Amino acid sequence: MADQLRWKIDWKHIEAIANEICEEAATVLSVDAEATSLLKRLKGEVKLGIVTNYDHPPAIYKILSNTKLAENFPVVKISGEIGIWKPDPKILYGAIEEMSLKVAECIFVGDSSDDIEAAISAEIDPILISRTNDLLDPFRNLEKDLESKYSNLIKTQRLQIIRELSEVEKFI
Repeated sequence: MADQLRWKIDWKHIEAIANEICEEAATVLSVDAEATSLLKRLKGEVKLGIVTNYDHPPAIYKILSNTKLAENFPVVKISGEIGIWKPDPKILYGAIEEMSLKVAECIFVGDSSDDIEAAISAEIDPILISRTNDLLDPFRNLEKDLESKYSNLIKTQRLQIIRELSEVEKFI
């Protein structure tokens, strides 16, 4: 688009702006209070990875570093880094392969239709985290009523719903 408008863009400047925005976002985003204790309980019991459609990878690494969660996730797949975006299941397959797992050994916890559809396409058991606390889920209002959208999957128990992160343990 910028080329079509004949704009001369200083990509280093744009990257600096993006990094500044991400630095600021990292100061206001919060981590689920249950995350740290859950990760401690799961350490050594299961293999964990993060798969995100984020478009600016440095932000994810910064958040993981700032929150000291990086050590819990040896596998991190970021769409902006690898060029594959959920709901394309290939991004999940990459994480599974890197963890030396089989699809049948996996679950996928997500909070968007892209997450659910990627998991279903990959034949991974999906779990929808549908928090009621908007402070923990600031993007919750971007997709309205996922539970209604996927009601058939919920009725057939093909999709599980959790309200709190600690509920993940019952599916492991």
